[in-house]
Amino acid sequence: FSHTVYLIVVLPTDGYLEGAMEVPVPVDSRGNGHLGVTWRAAGRRRTNPILLWGLVLLPLTVLGSTLALYWSGKTAFSAADTLSISSLVTFPGEESDLSFSPDGQYIVFTSEGETQDNLDIYVKAVDAGEIWRVTTHSERDTQAVWSPDGARLAFLRSSGQFGKPYKLMVASMRGGGEEQEIGEVSGGLSWSPDGKYLAASANERLGQPTSLYLFSLDGRERHLLLTPPPQVYDTLQQFSPDGKQLAF
Repeated sequence: FSHTVYLIVVLPTDGYLEGAMEVPVPVDSRGNGHLGVTWRAAGRRRTNPILLWGLVLLPLTVLGSTLALYWSGKTAFSAADTLSISSLVTFPGEESDLSFSPDGQYIVFTSEGETQDNLDIYVKAVDAGEIWRVTTHSERDTQAVWSPDGARLAFLRSSGQFGKPYKLMVASMRGGGEEQEIGEVSGGLSWSPDGKYLAASANERLGQPTSLYLFSLDGRERHLLLTPPPQVYDTLQQFSPDGKQLAF
């Protein structure tokens, strides 16, 4: 008997491989892991770029000790940064599509809940026991992304029928209010930093490659951003922090 062991591998952004960290992901008795990785916004510490200039200006008498501290700082994590695993949700089955809110206080995810009857969107307060169901529609709701202000969620709604596009939906992160249908897409949601637009992949007809589109939140505007070459699919786009570019 053998089973797969999933690992979360965290790499420092400066490329120093010795700073990498692996954290095993727990699996249940059937070998199923609860997959999906996201980073809490408040959990990272940034290195001050002025440090490099400080090294140049420091007196030679302390240069050696300063260099030692600097190079030890190239490792992405200190002892205080050590990752640990704790269970946030105790639903049966699996959770997926997890993502922290912009302020790091909440996490959104997809689950079939306690009843295991339908895929819906849920939100959990990270540091408290509060958890609530955002959507209760009979169709499947998945892949939620946060608005920049953390007040709303955009997500995909599917009937489960092969070949039919997703409905692009927007709802309050608290649920219970009116949901707004923006348009039909193929996936890959990204919210513009100013909160005015959603980027998604879509196609005009079934079987065509997907292109990138920009949707206004009122559903009245749908702009084709670019057309891919034949047999090429554009998807998994993300806005730059200033909202002027898209990586895909």
